[in-house]
Amino acid sequence: MNPTAVEQAKERLERARDAYARLEAAKSLRETRMAWTDFLAAASTIYSKLEQGSKSHPSSLGWFGRMKRERKVDPLLSYIHHARNSDEHGIAEITADTGCKFEIKHPTMPLRFEVFAETEEAKDQEFSIFVQGQETITVKPTNAEKMIVLVEVKDDRYNDTFPVPASHLGVKIPRAIPSDAAKNALSYLENLIAAAQNLTLKAQQAK
Repeated sequence: MNPTAVEQAKERLERARDAYARLEAAKSLRETRMAWTDFLAAASTIYSKLEQGSKSHPSSLGWFGRMKRERKVDPLLSYIHHARNSDEHGIAEITADTGCKFEIKHPTMPLRFEVFAETEEAKDQEFSIFVQGQETITVKPTNAEKMIVLVEVKDDRYNDTFPVPASHLGVKIPRAIPSDAAKNALSYLENLIAAAQNLTLKAQQAK
């Protein structure tokens, strides 16, 4: 693996980390959308850098081929790849502002729940709180906030559609929102670059 490619991939990883931090701190729907598209771009470039760097040695070329296959079959990695392609090459929206987050509080007991819903209508419903299996009270949500949710994306170059990912490496993704997707993908990308770095070290030691 070419060490220059690894260093450049690390720089893009920093951009992905920055985008994830901005996703977590976003105060508006616009900030969320911008941070998400920045994360997608950084993730895509990491693969591009490592692909070019892998061409310098047969073992790294084979390794990167396996990583590309994993990206193709894993729901989250595949989605991120094609969401970036859709954002870069198409005009269809890759997110929607139809979700919401709100609180459910018990009026007399120290019970508070934060709830995420994929449709904004949920904030107008009533919810029952159960304590030790018995319903104690029915309450309405408070502090409702609109949220960005992921949507099915279409890669116009191949006329393929890709559903919102529900899992990553066999583990369920709890919420269909950009920050959860980015958190899982960021951990994967960190490990990906660490593996590429290891290939570089092995090549240097073999000389």
